[in-house]
Amino acid sequence: MNDVFYLPEAVFNDPKFKKLPCSCILLYVEICKHRDTFGDKNGCFRYFMKDFQKDIGLSLNTIKRAKKLLIDNSFIFVEPGYWDRGIYYPELYKANCRH
Repeated sequence: MNDVFYLPEAVFNDPKFKKLPCSCILLYVEICKHRDTFGDKNGCFRYFMKDFQKDIGLSLNTIKRAKKLLIDNSFIFVEPGYWDRGIYYPELYKANCRH
């Protein structure tokens, strides 16, 4: 995995972001890391919640709450996963870098 990834300075200077719990910041950093590693040219990538749980080391409920707060404050965009021909494609994540 790539050791260098982009963290948007504008987001970290945003007063709303500074008020978020640490779990939200951990999830956002993990999303940025995966965006630069696995993301397509638009910075989107599909990932399972349980994989975030393994990567970050937080409970699934904590990650769900952090994800909801990040979505509600427009720091990330998430499209739901879907089934296609018996294969499940996980949620599509994209970090908002121009906050």
